[in-house]
Amino acid sequence: MSHSPATPSEWEPHNEPTRELPTEDLSSDESPTRPLDPIEGEATRVLKPEEGQPTRPLEPVAEEALSEHAADSAGTFSQAEPDATPSPASATAHVDETAPRTRRTPRFWALVAVAAVVLVALIAWAVVAVTNSNRERAITSTATTYLQSIAASDAQAALATLAERPTNEALLTGDVLRVSQERAPLTDIVVTSPVLDSDTRASVSASYKIGGRDVSTTLRLVGDGRTSWLLVDGTADLTLSAPTGLTVNGVPVTESTNPAFPGSYVVATNSAPTVIAQGDTTALLATPDSEPASLTVAAALSDEGRQTVLNTVKSRLDECLTATESRPANCPFGVRTDNVEVAPGSVRFALVNDPWADFHPALDPATMRVTGRLHLSVDATATITQNGLSTDATQRLEADRTYTVALTQQPLAVVWS
Repeated sequence: MSHSPATPSEWEPHNEPTRELPTEDLSSDESPTRPLDPIEGEATRVLKPEEGQPTRPLEPVAEEALSEHAADSAGTFSQAEPDATPSPASATAHVDETAPRTRRTPRFWALVAVAAVVLVALIAWAVVAVTNSNRERAITSTATTYLQSIAASDAQAALATLAERPTNEALLTGDVLRVSQERAPLTDIVVTSPVLDSDTRASVSASYKIGGRDVSTTLRLVGDGRTSWLLVDGTADLTLSAPTGLTVNGVPVTESTNPAFPGSYVVATNSAPTVIAQGDTTALLATPDSEPASLTVAAALSDEGRQTVLNTVKSRLDECLTATESRPANCPFGVRTDNVEVAPGSVRFALVNDPWADFHPALDPATMRVTGRLHLSVDATATITQNGLSTDATQRLEADRTYTVALTQQPLAVVWS
């Protein structure tokens, strides 16, 4: 074990008998050690005790040093002269509190500061990179989900990608989309990387086929700048000049302007084949930013419907002509019986003109009722009694009468007015 350096108290004289150092001249050339360097300003002393002065005890040294200069069996030390240079163990023992501490230079702290800045910059770059990647992924995902939902006829999923849902959702249903996909399927969807217009606005380019037709468009989105993004204007408008009584892809509409997803749309009526849609009846909305598709279309009687109404009105008029009462119920004519007595069952009616030559029924799509006017010229003959005298009398009836047929009722019935 090494010993700690001697403290000042250990320099005090001890009562133990001291051993005297050899008195050889330390300056001899034969000495294996070099003489100590003189301290500046002082004379060099010869290391030998003065007569009459007690010798100072030796300074303790490390065990390693003692092992090299062990005493002989007679109690005397080796003749080797001490080395003026302190041993490593001795030098180490004196370093504790007197050795100067390592100082951090300004250059060291500058390097530390630069390293810290670089580390912060790397962390910030990594955070920004991850944020940008997540944001781009969210934008692309929203646009892709929108188009794929339309292709799958999932109207609710497509609506969920819109920033604002339209108030009129008559055509934004799965039933409407299914008819559209049967007529013109949406396929081959490709969405490119987004372009940020600002922190909260972005756009993506998309391409697809609709009914075999190649389509390219730009989808615009708004978001929170991170991972929540929705489409702006994800629908185009289908406008009908007269929507009453019409259906689009089989769904009734009541408004002139109807938002719709990209797809194919066919206008028809609720009562085909009696009632048909006349005019432009088909439209293709290729993209959500398409110009509004305006269709001049209205519900009207088909040829079959016109013939059905004609047969209904004619049949009812024939029934009225066979009546034997003076005033048959729900008929367009009758005989006045003021101041006369009509013999029961004696009335006969005969149609004089051809009212069907000017037969033009009109459809009211709102009520699905067909109306028209007929000019009737009818001779009415009856046996009458007046002032006790009986005779057969004939009266010409001239009148314009209105008929109404409700197409929503079965069987069809005629109402005269």
